[in-house]
Amino acid sequence: MRARSLRLAVPAALLALAEGAETQCPAPSTPASPLQAAIDAAQPGDVIVIGPGGPSTNGVPVCVTKPLTFLGADPTGPVPVSAVPPPGTPGSLWGVFNVTSAVSGVVLFHNLSIGGPCSSLAPLALRGIDVEAPNATLVVDECVVVGSHWTDLCNTGDGGPGATGIEGTLARLVVRDSTVFGGSSAFPFLGGPGDDGGDAIHVTGEVLLVRATLVGGNASSSLGVVAPGGGCMLFPPGNGGDAIDATSLLVWGSTGAGGAPGLQLDCAALATGQGIPGSGIGNPGPVLLTVGPAPTLGGTATFVLNNPAALPAGIYASLVGWGPTTNLPGLGFYFLGPSPALLASSAGLTGLSIPVPTDPVLLGASIPVQAHVGAQITNPDLVTIVP
Repeated sequence: MRARSLRLAVPAALLALAEGAETQCPAPSTPASPLQAAIDAAQPGDVIVIGPGGPSTNGVPVCVTKPLTFLGADPTGPVPVSAVPPPGTPGSLWGVFNVTSAVSGVVLFHNLSIGGPCSSLAPLALRGIDVEAPNATLVVDECVVVGSHWTDLCNTGDGGPGATGIEGTLARLVVRDSTVFGGSSAFPFLGGPGDDGGDAIHVTGEVLLVRATLVGGNASSSLGVVAPGGGCMLFPPGNGGDAIDATSLLVWGSTGAGGAPGLQLDCAALATGQGIPGSGIGNPGPVLLTVGPAPTLGGTATFVLNNPAALPAGIYASLVGWGPTTNLPGLGFYFLGPSPALLASSAGLTGLSIPVPTDPVLLGASIPVQAHVGAQITNPDLVTIVP
């Protein structure tokens, strides 16, 4: 783990080409999981590398109480991080990661596959990430986040809702080049109402989606039961999970599909109606700026700008993190704050490559970038420096 300040840690060489409620965290395991021990020992702004030989959850949800960066260190794909609820606790209250209200600043997840597995114990609808931090910015970068399915999808249990992929309260959620799933609900084999699928994202706060894929969980059908006096007693079916439910939403190059609704079945398992399908997302804005694969120390940060008309263009970076959202009428939404660093500017600019120094203090640096093409401000993007 390395403490670092973005303002101080990004040397001039990197720019050489330029002119509210507290989450109730699970009781700590005994001994503490290696990942929780690493979190507890970290200083705000530290980087925790998860991968071969890195700290694991030991199957226990973890609490994040300070701004940290979590990097999955596996070039072949996202590093799995999973958990199940502690014995005797409702799984729907927890996430694999639980970001508490003590956090003020940025919590970043990169190259991780976050989700709760199915199990024979109930209830187990474990969220991928639960966040109750109104002053926090959560960045999900090149990740897969999954709300767990209810248990009968693992051939056990009788009914129950799917879990949300990411849920809670925050200042801003940035989902970039990631997929988020809501969990699917379970069929009531003994009869009764259906349950809803989990939303992919359900948060109070601002959400920015850049090349993201969101999928709501599928609902379960209801099953009628024979009434004591005869006849069939019907129950409401479940509704599909939404792709996203957020206070405000800005979308570039992303897709969102709602989950399938459940059917209303009578005592003979014949359909008499259905629930409400989950909602997707509307038409996204175009992606004009794309940052290439996350650069390594000593590697190269690449930028591609869609500029077919060879218009005057510029690429900028914020070395102090995300700025407030500013809607510039006729231009677009801007996120880099009052003093962005100019990386490159020219007529017909279509891209840029910047060598990344080998200085280890840069590990885990997360640098928001944005550009303009003519008079249009592009989508935001992100440079995250990895091992």
